Amino acid sequence: MSFVLEQNFKKASKFLNYGDHESAKQIYQDILKKYPLNLKASKCLEQLSTNPSKTLNSNVNTSSLVKNVYQIYLNKNYEVALNKAFEIYRDDKNNAELNHLIGLIELKLDNIEESIKYFKKAIDVIPNKFSFIYNYALALKKIKKFNESFIYFKKALDLDINHPNVNFNLAHLYEFMGNIDLSISHYQKSLEKDKSLFESYINLALIFETINQIENAKKIYKEGIFNNPDNFSLRNNFGKLLNSEKNYKK
Repeated sequence: MSFVLEQNFKKASKFLNYGDHESAKQIYQDILKKYPLNLKASKCLEQLSTNPSKTLNSNVNTSSLVKNVYQIYLNKNYEVALNKAFEIYRDDKNNAELNHLIGLIELKLDNIEESIKYFKKAIDVIPNKFSFIYNYALALKKIKKFNESFIYFKKALDLDINHPNVNFNLAHLYEFMGNIDLSISHYQKSLEKDKSLFESYINLALIFETINQIENAKKIYKEGIFNNPDNFSLRNNFGKLLNSEKNYKK
């Protein structure tokens, strides 16, 4: 099958996932104009013509099944969830939510490459959904594909400019790239929206320590401890800073 023809079938599948049968029907008709003997297009068009509600009903049923699997995933029964998800997947490979859910499960099972594959499939069907893009970026970051991860975190930021975790991850990547000013800015933005992100406090304070802004580092640690009084890492790092300062003054 030619690349263009394959792309047309994928486009038709996307329309079916959205419940837009007329657009899918038009694509199949266009294929048959150019390739009148194409059996796949003929069969798809026939199914739409004879039972136009079949695909929609199937999607509704699949949606219910995906929700059930998602609940299993939330209960942390990841292996069971994955097996159930693949049972559905055999008959509905272009379901964006299902691909995304499989990606989430694979991520929890530490199968990062597999999770990336399914997140990408979800994005191919629905390109501008925040959760798809964010989790794809997160998985890319885990395997140190920082440049590609950065691109998708920026896309996620365009969809939700104030999201604390997106700002945290961008800050971390900017820090890795050596852009300290933007790193500080995004850590601060992450904390404006979520003061429980203790890692933002720690990373921000460590940056200030590195550039010898010790008073700013102390201020950040104090704020972090005030907002997260039981966090050992914040207290431990702050203690190390105070001890090193005492030793320096001796």
